[in-house]
Parts: sequence; C-alpha cells; structure tokens
Amino acid sequence: MANQLETFILATASKTRIKLFNNAGLVFDIIPADIDEEKIKNDYKEKTADFVARKLSDKKAEVISEKHPDKLVIAADQVLVCEGQLFSKPSSLDEVKTQLFKLQGKSHKLISAVSAAKLGKSFWCHSDAARLVMRVMSDEFIDNYIEQEGQDLLSSVGGYKIEGSGVLLFEEVEGSFFTILGVPLLELLAFFREQEVVLQ
Repeated sequence: MANQLETFILATASKTRIKLFNNAGLVFDIIPADIDEEKIKNDYKEKTADFVARKLSDKKAEVISEKHPDKLVIAADQVLVCEGQLFSKPSSLDEVKTQLFKLQGKSHKLISAVSAAKLGKSFWCHSDAARLVMRVMSDEFIDNYIEQEGQDLLSSVGGYKIEGSGVLLFEEVEGSFFTILGVPLLELLAFFREQEVVLQ
C-alpha cells in the first residue's frame, strides 16, 4: 500500500474489474451491490445508453455507501447498445448464441461508467464509450466459441470476453481497452489522485 493513502470499497462481483484493480496495485474491500438492473433500465428506457450506465453505476455505489457511510465506495457498470437496442447480460448459453447472431456484422457500443459515493450519495461519475464491429461468423465458429468459454460468458453484457479468445470475434475496435473491460480506469485513477486516495 506504499502508493495508496486510503482504502475503499469496490461494489462489484465482476472478476474482470477486480483483476484490473488488483493489477493496478490498489487495496480495497469487495462488497458487491445487489440492485434491480432491469427495473432501472426500464425506468429510464427513454434516456440515452450513457445516462442508463451512469444511473446503474451511481445506484450500486449508493446502495453500499448507505451501509458504510464513512468509506469511499467505487462502483462501475456497463451497457451495450446496438442499433438503438439496449442489451442485458444473457441468462443462458442459448441467449449468448442469439445475442452473438444479432451483433455479428454490425457495429455496437460498450458504455462503461464508474461512480464514487460517500455518506450514501454519489458525488462523482465518469463514463466512456468504445465502438466494436463484430465480424460475420460461421455457425460452427459460434458454437465452438460458446462451448470453449462456457458459463463465463454469462457475466459479460456482450456475451463475449474480448480479453481472451473473444478477440477472434472482431474485425474492428475503437476506444479504451479498460472501457471495453468495464471501467474507465485511467479517469478513475486521476480521480483517486485528486482525492488523495493514491499518491500524486
């Protein structure tokens, strides 16, 4: 903890985000936030995807902050939008297959938001978008990919893991790799420096 001045709570169960934070040398406690994501998406279905991502991230941070008001709480969320449709995490491998068929040959956006809360209230949020173009794939390729990756795909809003063999699904990617993985990490680290969570 030589470069860190304050510990914080990370309100996520995402193994990918936890790994990113660990790799950055950050010290934190993990308390996943349990919120009704589908209700929030439905309540704000007339809003932009960016607004929804920020609202989800804020809500996760606030739920945990209410229980730990003296601690800094960090939460993040991600949404996927393709041709105006907001996608949710697939609930089964059959849904993964359906989703990949919908996304192939098209451009989609991943929007990641990260929020900070104290005293039960979010006081900082940043969002960022990445654009990805999925190539057209054979049925055999999709089936093999799903069989290879299995249940891990259910934890991704896109139904893919681009940090692994999922990169084979794409022909074009624009934007921050951290945003694609679910958190605008560089902007969060800049916030940590401003707030003296980590050393300048």
